[in-house]
Amino acid sequence: MSQKTDVKILDNKEGSNRYKTTLEEHEIVAVSRGPVEQDYIIERVQALFQCRVLWNEGRPCLEYDNKEELGKISEYVKANFATELLDVFFTTVESLPIE
Repeated sequence: MSQKTDVKILDNKEGSNRYKTTLEEHEIVAVSRGPVEQDYIIERVQALFQCRVLWNEGRPCLEYDNKEELGKISEYVKANFATELLDVFFTTVESLPIE
């Protein structure tokens, strides 16, 4: 018993693994967890943590409030995106206190 299988690329962006597979009776959309865009990681970090992103010559730099917060951000990026913080941000700098 053989089934007809067609695989079509839905999204051909770099690092994207989205395919649509059509079987005779079923339609299945499979999404593989692949590389995530750097901009998306930056957006998530800014939305979830008290920090700022500074840009230096087109490269993102993370400004954080304290070492504890930096540790939480680093753990979040590693756990959710399987990458190191410094693979996303060019550098990190601690915020200066307001005088």
